[in-house]
Amino acid sequence: MQLKATLNDYADKDYIAIIKFPAATNSEDYTSTIISCVEATLYEQLRAYPTSIINGLRYIIGEIVDNVTQHSQAPYGYLYSLINRSNEYVEIAIADQGIGLLGSYHANDDKDICSDLEAIQAANRGISTKNRPEAENRGFGIITSKRMIIDGLKGTYAMISGNALSIKSPSATQYIQLAPNIKFDGTIVLFRIPLTTTTFNYINYIE
Repeated sequence: MQLKATLNDYADKDYIAIIKFPAATNSEDYTSTIISCVEATLYEQLRAYPTSIINGLRYIIGEIVDNVTQHSQAPYGYLYSLINRSNEYVEIAIADQGIGLLGSYHANDDKDICSDLEAIQAANRGISTKNRPEAENRGFGIITSKRMIIDGLKGTYAMISGNALSIKSPSATQYIQLAPNIKFDGTIVLFRIPLTTTTFNYINYIE
């Protein structure tokens, strides 16, 4: 696979250039292969750090990519990572140019949520877009990932969808309505985690 060979060149670097992956549900196997290559490269880049952090990253990336393929209705998603060794943190962004959180709620006949701000608040509270009892409180699958990032890894987490922004850190939670002329058609998830955590075990956060 050409991508695997290309990513091998990043094994000794501190970043992965923007990766474009298919987001259509009929491309799940191909998308899984691409994300596995990305995760393998991150593993090589982070070999000096605790394996527990890398395992947590793999879970979090998988959950967020699943959201892109299951909810966004976008043809492609995008992933970028950066390692700051001086300050010892890794930063990862995953984005799509799909229908956004509000569009996903409306596509699943939830008309009670009427704005991007309400949609981002609902998604981050775990309100499901799927009309199934077993899906209630699962939301976009981000609750577990957020707990890992914030509570387990002591990191920060941000989400942009439409003209709404959510920021979560160990000390604060903010929901911000952006100006009308600031709008992203889709969803961006960005998280930063320190690489110094020694007590984290992702198994403790899986529901």
